Amino acid sequence: MEASDLVTSAKDAELEASRIAKALIILIVHDRCMAVFHLFRVYDKLNLLQHNISERSMPIQARQVQSNKLEIIQILRAFAALLVVVDHSLLTLIDRVSLDVWFREFAVAAGGFGVSLFFAISGFIMVYTTYDKPRGAIAGWRFMLNRILRVVPLYWLCSTIYLLKCLVEGKSFTMTEILKSYLFVPYLNPDGKFQPFYGLGWTLNYEMFFYLFFAATIMFSSRVASSLVFCAAFGLLFVFTDFAARQGVELPDPVVFWGLPIILYFVFGVLIGLAYYKWPSTQRLAVSSVSVIVILGAAFLALMTTAVASGLVEEVVAPVLIAILMIVAVFGRVSNPEQRFWSAASKIGDASFSIYLTHSFILGPVGRAWGLIGLDARHWLLFCVACAILSIIVGLAMYKYVERPLGARLKKTFL
Repeated sequence: MEASDLVTSAKDAELEASRIAKALIILIVHDRCMAVFHLFRVYDKLNLLQHNISERSMPIQARQVQSNKLEIIQILRAFAALLVVVDHSLLTLIDRVSLDVWFREFAVAAGGFGVSLFFAISGFIMVYTTYDKPRGAIAGWRFMLNRILRVVPLYWLCSTIYLLKCLVEGKSFTMTEILKSYLFVPYLNPDGKFQPFYGLGWTLNYEMFFYLFFAATIMFSSRVASSLVFCAAFGLLFVFTDFAARQGVELPDPVVFWGLPIILYFVFGVLIGLAYYKWPSTQRLAVSSVSVIVILGAAFLALMTTAVASGLVEEVVAPVLIAILMIVAVFGRVSNPEQRFWSAASKIGDASFSIYLTHSFILGPVGRAWGLIGLDARHWLLFCVACAILSIIVGLAMYKYVERPLGARLKKTFL
């Protein structure tokens, strides 16, 4: 650690100490509630300062490992988003033309796999981004606020656009449905599905519940213990709801929804995150772009060939494939990071949330254009490719001009 860094850190510490003194004076002579809040903010800043000092004293190699963006994880995010696009593209096509039953089975398998992969990645990312950060109540609050600012604005924007579209088309929703949808409260819609009025939001109902619980575990000083508490709690929730269902016990809709087996992918992601920090970085396997393409292609073919056996996909194929993909992504390292493939795929991964939330607005117009051109069921692959390309373009634009700048401004204001 250089001398200039030590001087800067000392000055920062002195500045924070003066702020604490001012807060104590406020506590004595003015508004006590505001003073307590100010003390919490200063305490949080001191924690961050301590973290920055310790980070500067790390060896350069260790800091480079921490700053690694994990390009393969970004590619998996892109892959998961495109699987969901393929799912909804095929279902849109099935509503217009007659296709073999395999197409519906494959669409459901691809979409379910994409969402499950998203959840596993989410579990890993939460550990990856918080493991070496300060702990405590304030840290948990900052984490939750950060996730809210990341997810809520774009979701509310897309939900509002869809709501206005439905109102123009004469379709309405109850005020309860609208409020629960905006507040991420799961409920059974008239079709008997756990979906908000903007159907894509059902995955975010899981995500927000996951974030809330994970934020609570950040209060534990031990990083490993907090992650294991999280995993145990979710495991017990699954066991409890499964047992209640077998006994015929009726539970509230949110509990039933949050206790479905898909939550175990979050648990798997958290465990992979813990293993990542225990595995020596020097022993990570070099992975080329060709290897990643081959592995993703093999996973896609496995889904195609086993789609008709839905039980096999959910219980065997999907868990095994997701485990393989996550292990390769987390414990591998890019052997040729200068290739354009990594840059392009990483950009799509960055925009995966925007692609996911906006692609539904693309499918209808593409379907109508597809019918006007006179294409039929034989051109299903062309339809899916067109939907995927347009979804990527719109998603990248939404990420660049809306999601990223809006998120940066909100974080600057509230964090």
